[in-house]
Amino acid sequence: MKKRPGSVIQSAVALLLCLATALCVTQLQIGHAPQEEAHAASRMLLSQSEVLYDGDRIAGMDSANDGEDQENDTPDEPDTPDEADTPEDQQTEPAQTPENDRQDGRQDPQTPDEDTPSSGDGTTSEGRGNIDDILDIVDNGGGSGGQIPDRTPTDAITVPEVKDPAAYFTTSIIDGSTVESETYGFSIQHLTTLEVTGMSAAVNGKEYLFPANSRYMNVRLATGANTITVSVNYREADGSTVCASKSYTVYYAQAGELIIVAKRVSDNKPLNELTTVTDGELTFTASMVQDGNEYPVQSVTLNGRTLTGIGDTYTASLNSGANTIRIKGSYQSSSAEETYTITYNAKAFQIITYNLSSRVPVIDDNTVQSRSKFEQVTVDSEQHRFNLQLIPSTGREAITNVRVSDSTGTTSLTQESNGWYTVQMGREDRKLYIDYKDSLGQPKTYKYQLHFQRNAEDTPENRQPTISPEIEMDGTIIGLTDGLTLKNPDVILLVDGHSYTGKQLYSSNYTVSVNGMVVPAPVSQSGSKFGYSTYLSNEGDNTITITATDADGYSATRSWTVYYENGDITVTVSVEATTVGLGYLVYPTAVTVPGGTDAWSIVEKVLTENGYGTSGSGSYLSAIQRSGICSGFFIDPELMDLIVADGMDENGAGLDPHPYSMDSLGEFDFYRWSGWMYSYNGSYPGYGMNVCKPQDGSVIRVRYTLALGKDIGGFTSASGSYGVSSGNYYKEW
Repeated sequence: MKKRPGSVIQSAVALLLCLATALCVTQLQIGHAPQEEAHAASRMLLSQSEVLYDGDRIAGMDSANDGEDQENDTPDEPDTPDEADTPEDQQTEPAQTPENDRQDGRQDPQTPDEDTPSSGDGTTSEGRGNIDDILDIVDNGGGSGGQIPDRTPTDAITVPEVKDPAAYFTTSIIDGSTVESETYGFSIQHLTTLEVTGMSAAVNGKEYLFPANSRYMNVRLATGANTITVSVNYREADGSTVCASKSYTVYYAQAGELIIVAKRVSDNKPLNELTTVTDGELTFTASMVQDGNEYPVQSVTLNGRTLTGIGDTYTASLNSGANTIRIKGSYQSSSAEETYTITYNAKAFQIITYNLSSRVPVIDDNTVQSRSKFEQVTVDSEQHRFNLQLIPSTGREAITNVRVSDSTGTTSLTQESNGWYTVQMGREDRKLYIDYKDSLGQPKTYKYQLHFQRNAEDTPENRQPTISPEIEMDGTIIGLTDGLTLKNPDVILLVDGHSYTGKQLYSSNYTVSVNGMVVPAPVSQSGSKFGYSTYLSNEGDNTITITATDADGYSATRSWTVYYENGDITVTVSVEATTVGLGYLVYPTAVTVPGGTDAWSIVEKVLTENGYGTSGSGSYLSAIQRSGICSGFFIDPELMDLIVADGMDENGAGLDPHPYSMDSLGEFDFYRWSGWMYSYNGSYPGYGMNVCKPQDGSVIRVRYTLALGKDIGGFTSASGSYGVSSGNYYKEW
C-alpha cells in the first residue's frame, strides 16, 4: 500500500524535531564552562594590604583589571595626538574611542607588543598569568612590598636615570660569564634604604617585570650572547622617583657545548648584533668557551681571507657592502663555527648629534629605542645648545621636526642660521623629540630627557646652600670641626642643609664621602637631619666631604679633616625591666672592647655573661630568655590605666596583662606595643644596635617598654602616630 505524501512529510518533520532536541541536550551536556578570568592571578594580588603601594599605580592596576583584554596603546607624548611617538614597527596606533575613555580619569592598559615574552620566569609586560608568579610573590613576603609594578608605561618615561647606578644596587650577575641553563636566575641586593617601587629585567630587549620586593629573579636566555639590563625605580625622600639601570652580557651554552664568543672592542657589543656599520675598520675579540673555560679559536676569516690576530684581538678592514666574518675552532672532541654578515655602508644614513650625549652620538637605521624609555642627558647650562647633522643615503631621509615638551606643553624648535638649536632649561626636566625619516622613508622618533644640573663652580657665593653637619660622640651631638680626634672609626654623621632660599634639603640633595668613598644612603632621619653611617678608613687623618645641591642646581661643597686613633674603648651597659617591676636584669657594667665594636655585640656579650639568652638580630632584640625571668612581675596600676586610656592595649589585656611565657621577656608580652628599646648616651637612635658604634665613655641602656617607648621617654614623632597621646607619658617607669 502506498504511503500518502502528507504522512511522509509529517514523519520527516518529526524525525528532524527529535534530532534537534537530541542535539540541544548534547550541547547542554558538553557546552563550554563559564570562562575564567584571563588574569586571575593578577586580581588575586590586589589584596587589601597591597593597596598601600601607590595611589597612581593602584589606579593603573585597577584599570588593568577592568579592561584586561582591551587594546589601548597610549602614545608616549600626550600633548597632541599628531605629536605622539611613532612606534618602531610603524603600526598605526588605534584612535581613542569613547569606550576607552574612563570616567574616572584612569587609562586602560596597553596591549603588549607581539615580541613580549610570555614565559613564567618573570612577569612580562602583559601581566602575571601562572602559578610561578604567585609563588614568587609569596616567597618574598607579599604585603605592601609585593605589588606588581604598574603595567602602563606612562609614568615610567618621566623617571630620571641616576648618575651612579652602582651606588644603588648590585646583582649576582657576572658580566661576560657563560651559563649552562636556559633559565637564568640572579639575586639583587639594594645598597640604599630608599623605597623600591618597581623592578624589571630586559633580555635582548624583551622586558620581564618583578614585584618591588623581589630578591631573586628568573629570565630566559637565548643561545649565545644575551644582554641583560636590570632597572630599579626608587622613591626619594622628597617623593620623587629615580631609576637605576645596569647592563650585563651573559652567554648561554649547554653543558659540554663549545661556543664562539666574539665582541667589538669599542663597546663589547657581540658581533651577531652588528648588522650595518659606518666605520670601515672593525676591531673585535674572538674566543671559544666551554663549561666556563676560555680557549683560543683556530681560524678567523674575512670574506674568505685569513685574519691574523694579536692574542684574541683581530682587526678587519671591511669592504663596502656585505662582509662575511667566519670564526672556527675546536677543542678536544668539540668544534664550533659562527658566521657573521656585517654590512659596511660608508654613505649610510646618519644623524650626528652634537652636545646631546656620548652614548648615542649617531642616529641611523640600526638605532632602536624602547617606547617607554628616554635617553637621559644632564646639561649644565640654562640655555642648552645642540646641533644635528643629517648625512643622507637614499634621499628619503629627513629631520621632520625637533620638539621639546614640559608640563606647559610642547613646542617645536627652530634651527638657527648656524645650524644649532637652543632649549631653555629650568628646574623641570625637558623632553626632547627628534622626529625623522630613515633611509626607507619610514617615520621614527628618538627621545631624550634633559635634566639641568648646574656646575658647582657656577654657583654664586650668595646662592650656595648651607651645610650644617654634626656627629654623635660621647653623649652629645657636636658640630663637625677640623681636627676632631675619635677612637672609633665608625661615626654617625648628621647632615642638615637648606637652599639659599631656606628650603629644606633631602637625602637626594646630598653626596657624602669619606676619603673619596661615597656613603650610599642615610640610615636615619630626624626632622631635617639625615644620619649617615661613615667609616674612617685611615688611622690618622680622614677627609669627610659633603656636597649639597638644591633643586635649582646651586651647589656647595665642604670638607673637614678628622683623626682616628686606634685602641680600646670602655662602654657602660645596663639592661632594665623596671616597667614590669623586675628592676635591673643587668646592673650598669663597664665593658672594654676594641674601638669600632657595634652596640649589639656589646649588649649580647653582657647578656650572655650574665646567663641570659637572646632572640632577634643585630638590628632588633625581640626577646631575652632565662628560666623564670618574669617571675614576680608587677605593673604599676597607674601605668596600666594610662596604657588602656591611650588606646595602646590592642591585645585586650586590660588591667590583667601577662607574659606569654614566664621564661621569656620580649615583644608582644603583656601589651601589643611592648618590647626592647635602647638608648645611646641619653637618646633613642632611629637605627639598630648593629649600626651604633659607641665612642669611648658612652652609655648604653637596654630598656623594656610596654607602650612603644612612651613609658620610658623613648617615643618620638618619627615613630608615627600611635595611641591617643601624641608623645611620652608624664614620667618614666
